[in-house]
Amino acid sequence: MSFTDLIKRGFGIAKAGKALRDTRSDDAAKRDRARHYLVTLLGRSRGLAAKVGQLMTLDGQDLELRETLNAAMAPMPFGEVEQRLAEVYGKPHTDIFRSLEKTGRAASLGQVHFGKLKDKRAVAVKIQYTGIARAVEAELQLLGFLPRVGPVAK
Repeated sequence: MSFTDLIKRGFGIAKAGKALRDTRSDDAAKRDRARHYLVTLLGRSRGLAAKVGQLMTLDGQDLELRETLNAAMAPMPFGEVEQRLAEVYGKPHTDIFRSLEKTGRAASLGQVHFGKLKDKRAVAVKIQYTGIARAVEAELQLLGFLPRVGPVAK
């Protein structure tokens, strides 16, 4: 990951920290705005930040907040999905799948597409976002969770 990308990810984490602080405000309207801003920011960030947003909305008590998070997680274009599948399988997805949803359900590290194999079995295919592994590694380093020596450094 480039230095610029690292700075961008770090800035995103800092903005999330400010919004998190505002979620403890005495003003209920400010708390609500901060929570929605925070999950929107987290959802757009993908990686660990989006995972935190998912955890924030896990209890399902605030469905509007969950919808805000889901709306912020834009799915990757189907053309990119087709390209990723071709890289993994070495052939076009149409050689493997009878059908595959064009619009996936976006998540923190990838997105899910439902479909059917040629033999008609129903499947869920999770496609990892391009570059997400490097982004998560950079986030873990920023947070101090990854050592900079040994197997992880290699």
